Amino acid sequence: MATNHTPQLPHLDSEARGRLRALKRMSFAGQLAAILRGEHTVAEWRSIRTPTERLELLCTLGEDEQIDALRASCFTLTEWCAFARRAPHQVLMLGGEYAFIAITTPEWCERCGAGLSEPRRLRPRAHVSGARGRHRQR
Repeated sequence: MATNHTPQLPHLDSEARGRLRALKRMSFAGQLAAILRGEHTVAEWRSIRTPTERLELLCTLGEDEQIDALRASCFTLTEWCAFARRAPHQVLMLGGEYAFIAITTPEWCERCGAGLSEPRRLRPRAHVSGARGRHRQR
């Protein structure tokens, strides 16, 4: 006879509950900054918002906020794709490609030092063109 082993969420102690309450009270910009500084985790951030709330929030972000959200990895690929499907004209573009896709390509990682550690480095000096990703200076 099989037993039902439903996974349970871990019990939050008072310190963890306080951290989540503090995170909830911050503006989105403050939340991103706290994640990027390592004060909170993306998992904590995701736990205070429903998938619908995250998509609605993503649809309101400006260019700089999208850059910070990409750096912090707040949104899943599925959420970015839903955003692109809903409002393709609002998604940050890099080299003619959606930024959330472009930053995962080997060409982008080579040009930007293999990461998103510096927000302004998300704006490349070179433009990627063609299917093979040839570089062309602007």
